[in-house]
Amino acid sequence: MNLRQITLSVALTVVSGAAALAQTPQDQLIDPKTAPSTTESSRAEAYYNFTMGHIFEQQYEAASSAEFATKAIEAYKKAYALDPKSQVIGERLAEMYWKAQRIHEAVAEAQEILKRDPDNVQSRRLLGRIYLRSLGDVSASNAQSDTVNRAIEQYPRN
Repeated sequence: MNLRQITLSVALTVVSGAAALAQTPQDQLIDPKTAPSTTESSRAEAYYNFTMGHIFEQQYEAASSAEFATKAIEAYKKAYALDPKSQVIGERLAEMYWKAQRIHEAVAEAQEILKRDPDNVQSRRLLGRIYLRSLGDVSASNAQSDTVNRAIEQYPRN
């Protein structure tokens, strides 16, 4: 299935869900005994934004449009603000920064994740890739050796 069909199917699902909700009697909408807590609803909203970020990320990869990169980053930021302890959201945000050539922000985000969890393999791999790919962009040899050392630190020997 191509990206256009996926986007269309998601949009149709949302529209049909909204239509079904509009037809539901008002007294059935909220039951205080079974209503989700605010924690559950904020988590649901976080993962809605995470999913939208993922869709925009895929569109960015397919079209290479900076508009989709910006939308993906904004959606991931919203999701991360709602669930700041989620390493998955933080990793995707850092990865998207990297894909969008926002290297400084990608490094900062990955390092922040590693401060909370030094054993996070995904963030270490991303940080190592960022450092290795930036070797060609650096002009000074001292800066290159420093970058190589930082990249090597991300791949500890066991």
